[in-house]
This record gives sequence, structure tokens and C-alpha cells, in this order.
Amino acid sequence: MTNLQKISILCVAVLTMGLTACGETAENATDSKTETTTTATTTTATTTQATTTTTAKATTTTKATTTTKVTTKAASEVTYIGDRSVQYNDAEQVFQVLWQLSDQNKVPMKAEADVKIVIVNDNGNEVYNKTIHVTESDYTNWSNQLRDTDRLLGCIKIPVTDITPDAEKHGTLTMSLSNDSCSFDESSHKVFNLPIRQMQIALPTVPVQVSKLTYSGDIDSTVEVSEITQTFADDSKVTLKFKCTLVYNKDGENEATTGRFGYRLLDKDGIIVDTGDIYTSSIRLGETTYVEKNFYHFDIDFSKDYTLELWNDK
Repeated sequence: MTNLQKISILCVAVLTMGLTACGETAENATDSKTETTTTATTTTATTTQATTTTTAKATTTTKATTTTKVTTKAASEVTYIGDRSVQYNDAEQVFQVLWQLSDQNKVPMKAEADVKIVIVNDNGNEVYNKTIHVTESDYTNWSNQLRDTDRLLGCIKIPVTDITPDAEKHGTLTMSLSNDSCSFDESSHKVFNLPIRQMQIALPTVPVQVSKLTYSGDIDSTVEVSEITQTFADDSKVTLKFKCTLVYNKDGENEATTGRFGYRLLDKDGIIVDTGDIYTSSIRLGETTYVEKNFYHFDIDFSKDYTLELWNDK
């Protein structure tokens, strides 16, 4: 067998194992991510990865095991990286960045290294950027209960509280690993649980009375708004709830009428971003009702804060 044939067989074996060799091109590194993330996706309730998102019902457990051959060697003997993945642990509210190192014989091993992690959300805003030094204590055996296998993986936990909240919960996490003698190309992984910055609306002082006016400018009816609350149902909707009492009706106390008043929403520069009318149900003098107004993410920018103003409406 010629030397060229031996080299060809060795290259096929490396790619079949789903590993990225130290100094290997990004193209082969992508192949590694695609294959090895299958193992990671079965280790937690929710997993995000470089090319595919998979949801599984299995639970990740860490336990002592004798089924994985482990070698602790000098950093210079790190040859391959594989099983790179990112998963979200909802119970702990952390992102877990996982990887496996192995030596030239494909034997899993532990090694000190610097891991750079950057998260950019789908709005293009960088919300996390940190280089973390890992030691041998950051490696442990992870049990895959679906396949009844164990793998020695390095793990970094990123608390959600360490990530800058913004208006977008989807994004991409990139990780790269290096030490004094070896470095690997970065891998990219989609993430879907980034913390959302909660928009705030500055509300007017209550109680406040606002009126429905006739076309001639006379008061038709007046409601007193005694309470305003804002509720964020999710990251795409905010609801304002008004408690309104009818305190004047030009048609008399026994006649029912619909209260109406105007509103407008201004940004920090005083620019009106939304305006309209708010209607109550039909009520009589002294009666109280609640009315809601919803704002959606496609109507206003949820990454900004606003001020609400109320006024008399014709």
C-alpha cells in the first residue's frame, strides 16, 4: 500500500468519527457538528445546535461510570474536537455549552483550554461575549439514556442573567476552543431562549377624568380612569387595562352611554408612535367597567420605552 493510500484511509476514518482535527478546515468542522449533535440532542429537554433543532423528552444526568475510557494528557496531545452542542436547561435557567476532546487515538480526554463564546441575537445585537478558562474539573461523564451510552464532555454553564436582555429571544451562539498548542475553528448554534427586555410604558397619574366631546365641543360624557395596569403576556404583546367609572352623562343618570377618550403613545424623543380611541361598554352614571388596549410587537418597537397620554376625544 502506498503512502498516499494510507493517508486517504486515515482521512476517511477521521470524518466517519464525526471529529474535527486540530487545525482542520471549517468545512470539515461543519460535518463534525452535524453528526455529533445527534447525541447531544437526546441529553436534555430542549437542545439548540448548529444545523437542526430537535426536541426530546429525555433527561440529562451526570454520573460516575467505568464504560468510558478516559485519558488525561498534556494539552499538546489534544487532536480532535467533537460533540459540540448547546442546550438550554430550563430548570436551572442556564445555557450549557458542550464539547468532547480526544487524542490522536480518538480516546476522550480532559484538557485545560480557553473557550470563547459569543451570542448575537437575530436583531444583530451582541448580547454576550466572554472567554472562559476551563480546567479538568469542567469535564464529566454525561449519560445518554436513550442510547444507554456515556460520553466525557466539557461543559460551560451560562446563566440567563449573564446575557443582556433585548427585544429578540432568538439568536446564534458561536464557540471556539484553544490552548497554547492547539485551536479549533468556531462552531455556530441556534438558540431560542434569550432573555427579553421588558418594555416599559410610563403611565399617566390617576385618577384622571377624560371626556367624549360633541362635534361642537360640548361634553357628551365623562369617565374617571382610576387605575391603569400593564401586563406582558409574552414577548410580542403588552396589554393596558383601564378601570373606568362614568361620572357625567349629558342625557341624565338613568341613561346608559358609551364612554370614549383618546390616547397616544410617545417615544423618548416625544414622537407619536401610536394614537387612537378607547371605548368603554355601555354604562350608567356611577357604574364602573374595565377596558383593555393591546399593543403588539409589529405595531411598536418593544426594545424601546414609551409614555402614555390620555385626552378628551371628539
